[in-house]
Amino acid sequence: MNKEFEWTDFYPELANAIRPYANDRATLIEHLKRCYERINANFPKMDYDWKVRDIDPFTVFGLFNKGISNDNRIKLIAAIKEEFGIKAKVPELFNGVPVLNNMMACFFAYSNDSRLGKNDINNLWSIFELAQKIADGNKQLCQDFIDCWNEVITQFGVRWNLTMGLYWIRPKFFVNLDSVNREFIRKNGKLAERFNAVAPHVLTGKMPSGEQYIAICETMSKAIDEKLIEKTRNLPEFSYNAWKASQEDAEMPASGNGNRRVWLCAPGHGGCAWSECKEGGYICIGWDAIGDLSKFPDRNAMQESLTLKSNGDSSNPTNASLACWQFVHEIAPNDIVVAKAGLHKILGIGIVKGGYSRAEERDGYKNIRYCKWLVCEEKPCSDQLPMKTLTDITRYSELLHSIFTSYGFNPDTMECMATGTEVSSRVDETGEEYSKQDFLNQVFMTDDEYERIKRILFAKMNIILAGAPGVGKTFAARRLAWAMMGKCDNKRVGFVQFHQSYAYEDFICGYKPSPNGGFELRDGVFYDFCKKAENDPDNPYFFIIDEVNRGNLSKIFGELLMLIEADKRGDPTYAVRLAYKRDELFTVPKNLYIIGMMNTADRSLAMMDYALRRRFSFIDMEPGFDSNGFTELISGNEKMQKLVAAVKTLNKTVIEVDDSLGKGYVIGHSFFCGRLDAEEIVQYDIGPTLKEYWFDNQSKAEKEINKLLNAIR
Repeated sequence: MNKEFEWTDFYPELANAIRPYANDRATLIEHLKRCYERINANFPKMDYDWKVRDIDPFTVFGLFNKGISNDNRIKLIAAIKEEFGIKAKVPELFNGVPVLNNMMACFFAYSNDSRLGKNDINNLWSIFELAQKIADGNKQLCQDFIDCWNEVITQFGVRWNLTMGLYWIRPKFFVNLDSVNREFIRKNGKLAERFNAVAPHVLTGKMPSGEQYIAICETMSKAIDEKLIEKTRNLPEFSYNAWKASQEDAEMPASGNGNRRVWLCAPGHGGCAWSECKEGGYICIGWDAIGDLSKFPDRNAMQESLTLKSNGDSSNPTNASLACWQFVHEIAPNDIVVAKAGLHKILGIGIVKGGYSRAEERDGYKNIRYCKWLVCEEKPCSDQLPMKTLTDITRYSELLHSIFTSYGFNPDTMECMATGTEVSSRVDETGEEYSKQDFLNQVFMTDDEYERIKRILFAKMNIILAGAPGVGKTFAARRLAWAMMGKCDNKRVGFVQFHQSYAYEDFICGYKPSPNGGFELRDGVFYDFCKKAENDPDNPYFFIIDEVNRGNLSKIFGELLMLIEADKRGDPTYAVRLAYKRDELFTVPKNLYIIGMMNTADRSLAMMDYALRRRFSFIDMEPGFDSNGFTELISGNEKMQKLVAAVKTLNKTVIEVDDSLGKGYVIGHSFFCGRLDAEEIVQYDIGPTLKEYWFDNQSKAEKEINKLLNAIR
């Protein structure tokens, strides 16, 4: 057998060996402890106090399928082989075998966690046994498996890792649906079509039902039989090819699509230099022995030097030279950098601010790029990260979604939407003072405009900041709240982004699946925020809604259409019984203000409901090119000043000449913020926007783009 796939004999045999312990888990735990004693290692943490009270079969496999070194992995598997009498050979290669996040290596919650259901671990043993029997030919148990699946996926600690576990125990029957495999499927058009036919939205992140998962396994089996996937005769080969493709993609430069690139970088082995990077405002890599990386004329010269001066370094010179070359020549100012440690930990997110530097004063990892760290918080990543020191992950849509979602990070606005934390200003939750002047210094708006918005918001209590892309709506909204509060108190600022699937049940309250099966009534984000404001009546609270016109507003607000009106706030006369809380009279408190943002240039959005429209005051936000703050920002940059003058002329064309566009399609000042290269702004930001505006007249778009480029050349 090919050494790459020797694990496919060992894993199923181990699954057979531990199945008899389903009702004798204490003995199983003792066996596992002896395995760790054999290799002089401590047993991993399985509960809040390190005691091992219970274990499920998938967590057993997770002991050696997580972020540990290959040597330790082999040692542990060898100890397990001896302890359980496994006949299969100890595997030494694990390429394409999915691994767990070290911080999420258990499939169940701790015993002191209320999210641990009474039958959670028993359910995992049940689906473990059913899966083996089905894979071994007992198809009569399929419905039992489906029912069990549908219960297990509601449990805490179980999501895509369930498909990984099933693949471990029967790799030639069950499909692993980790992010690497889903991305590989999505890129295979015909295979993706078949997947979408049997399990819609799985490839975009929605967990399948039990019935859908069985259909996925059958679909994959047929696709392999029909040779729909190149060089693939079975599921292990499929996962191996998906893994291999992900590694090859990591080495390819991003396409010139005009967007900033996103780089994943390890600041030292295991992230050992992270604290220095965080404090110093830079990201670093090693390979110090070859000296200043900028002196090499090409990548081949780098690779030759790395080979000569490896001194026993185990890193691959090909990968090392790629990392060094990209670090110097391909990472660009304004690119996003994500710092990582190991295969499953993210350390922070930043923006590149300068070119390559050699820091000889450092003891190690002397090659640096200066960054502004926007988020500095360690978080586990459920998807396996690339192993290389530096990887361009711009194309890794699922991985980017996983990372940015975990922080609630919006790479376009540089805001943390999930937590309501504005990361680009590094403001914390301590209640730091924030004045009107602070607002005017950061937001390109005049004193009169600020006072007008403040006056309208206090009177109407509900406003919508409307404008074209790039006029700073999202950036201004939270700062407006801070200025009106007089402090940066994010505890009194709520944040949500509407979308087409957002509903009353998310916003107010509704029934959601419960951990123990069935459904339970849960409060929505706006209901919770209203209660928070109601309990603190002496202080103003601000609820910010991004992309307010992307949602079905009547569906989302429901009976709150009346309650948000200024003269109905907190008045028991107008209190209503909510759809799912018939025993409670609800009002929106007097001290809560709503700030919405609306993009006026998105053709895909419908007009707002008129009943809701009259409850809001609409404030048009315009480019702040003439504000003192923006003038100061571009002072001394002649090219940028010329470009701004050209854009102002372009905006007149958009407003006055082209009847198909108008005021809602002007180019805003945000296109220029944090940018240094005027030509790049035109080519990669303004240009694509104009092509979208004049999608039916590309010659017109090219003409206007050339005008901008000629102005700065």
